[in-house]
Order: sequence, then C-alpha cells, then structure tokens
Amino acid sequence: MNVQLNPPNIDIDKDLSEKEFELRSKRDGVKLHYQGLKKTQDKFQKVIIVLSLFTALLETVKTQLNLNESSNPVVSNSSAVAPIFLSTIVGIISSLLKFKDFPAKLENDSKAIEKATYAISRIRELRSSLNFEEKIVIQNSYLDTALATHRQALELIEVTLSPKDRQSLFQQAQKNLIKIGEDAQTFKDELKKIKPFEPKVMITAKPVKVLEFPV
Repeated sequence: MNVQLNPPNIDIDKDLSEKEFELRSKRDGVKLHYQGLKKTQDKFQKVIIVLSLFTALLETVKTQLNLNESSNPVVSNSSAVAPIFLSTIVGIISSLLKFKDFPAKLENDSKAIEKATYAISRIRELRSSLNFEEKIVIQNSYLDTALATHRQALELIEVTLSPKDRQSLFQQAQKNLIKIGEDAQTFKDELKKIKPFEPKVMITAKPVKVLEFPV
C-alpha cells in the first residue's frame, strides 16, 4: 500500500508574521518576569543596606554614650540586644536571597530574551527579502534559519519560565502588544487627516547674469 502525502501550501509571509508576533509576545513576557525579579531583588538589597547602616549607627551611639553602663536597665539591655537583633535579620534576608538565587534566574531570563530577539531579527530579515530572492533561497532560509531559531527560542523560553508564570506573563504581554498596535493605527489614521503643507508665499529666483570672458 502506497501512502502519498500532500503537504499543504504555506503562505510564508503570513506564517513568518505569526511566528514573529508569537516570539514578540513571549519575549516581552520574559522581560516582564525579568523586571519583576530585578525589582524584588533590589528591594531585598535596599532593606539589607538600610538595616546594616542602622546597625552600625546603633553600635556607634552605644559606644559613644556608654549605653551598656546606663543605670536604666531598659536602655542598657536594649542597646545590647538591638544590634544583635538587626544583624540576625540581615543574615536571614541574605540567606533568603541566596536561596532564591536571583542572579541565576536573571541570567536565564537574559539568555532567553537574547535568543528570542535573535530569532525575531532573522524572521524580519527573511520577510524583507521575500520579494527579492529566488524561491529556493527563500525556502532554504525558511527551513534552516527562521524555523530553527524560532524553535530554539521557544524551547529556551519554556525552560526558563514555569507554566504558571507563562500563563499570566504571556497574557499581559499580548495585551500590551495589542494596545501598542492600536495606538500605532490611531496615529496613522490621525496622520492621514493632516493636510499637506502648501506654501502661500512664492519665491521667485532672480535671473543669473552670465559672465562671458574673452578667449
């Protein structure tokens, strides 16, 4: 029994356009994830800096004013315990930062963003040359470049983000892209309404006097 497969014809430009939009939305989703991680990491680091400086301040005040030798037991006990308490909090937050491993996650996000950006640039490059290259060249570029980079970018993004993160971040990224597209279309429509500039003052050039030199 012979089985004959008839693959459907593919509109390469339409297919590339869909792949580009898919990669743009997912790349933007990874960017949102990166920004969220960076913001959380910065908050932790700011808290550590503030607590560390405040601990150093308490130690300085305690030493300069000899609070440990105060006749008031509340003051002496507080001055002894407060720096230890703050140092413990700083240690806990530092341990949480190491456990969360923000640098590694941020690096993974950066790699996924770079991979997606590279794939998008290759797709755009191929789309811009569709009408100027031979059919066999377009087909080879489509198979060897566009599809390969598209697949690699998707695989890296799927490994980088968890399913829960992908659902929320991709949805937000798609909404952002749609809003950007709507704003761009509105701008084009408004631009078409502007009448071309017609100068009211006509400037007439003066005749140029030609100088003749005897030969």
